[in-house]
Amino acid sequence: MSNDNVQPLRARRLSLVTQAQQYLLALVEKGTYRPGEQLPSEKELAAQLGISRPTLREALLNLEQEGVVVRKHGVGTFVAPGYDSRLESGLERLESILDLATRQHLQVQVENLDVQQVPANADPAFFDLGLCGPERKDLAARRDLCGGFKVPTLRNVARTAPYFHNGAFATLREAVDFYVRRDTEPGVWYPKSAEGVRKFDDLPPELAGSVNTAEVPYDRKEGGTPSLTPGEIDDVVAFLETLDDGYN
Repeated sequence: MSNDNVQPLRARRLSLVTQAQQYLLALVEKGTYRPGEQLPSEKELAAQLGISRPTLREALLNLEQEGVVVRKHGVGTFVAPGYDSRLESGLERLESILDLATRQHLQVQVENLDVQQVPANADPAFFDLGLCGPERKDLAARRDLCGGFKVPTLRNVARTAPYFHNGAFATLREAVDFYVRRDTEPGVWYPKSAEGVRKFDDLPPELAGSVNTAEVPYDRKEGGTPSLTPGEIDDVVAFLETLDDGYN
């Protein structure tokens, strides 16, 4: 296979490792290198892409972990033999499960789901601690997980209202807005007392420290500027609405 399609990477905001990884993945997906075919040597690829060999090795390691390539010590790097069937899986095309199953000649049966109310939620003194109980028992000893809930997929997220484990938000925009302004304007959602806003009142006070306040957008202080403007929140919601394959 000719290497004429390989071009030096240009300076961008993405790291060189990420650029190299994306570039090589694109070559595989468009068929420049077919499943089972050997890639050029690390020395050749590094020179063609204009990057160091350690940078290239890190990109190849990431691709190997994703199942795109197979690295054979002392021999070279090859496109994974089964990668062509992965390209036909439909996952990268946001294809519905039913359409995917039909194309793969599989039968899918959908069972009725039973959604139940948790009676204890009617009690103001009850705390739903999510992963560490009280309904769930297997992680009860993991106090660091208290208040944490499984994060759902973003696939078809615009179709899954209401949002959060307790259905607190009716629209996707309300949910994103909460994430953005929870720490700068907590009084919008949390009750107020003589001492001020009672943030995270849905957890026992001794467990409030398990709430993420270190990462963006939660790293802001009350009264500060949110990490996103209202217009940018709209942009995020518009993007999330594109992650839709039509499956209900």
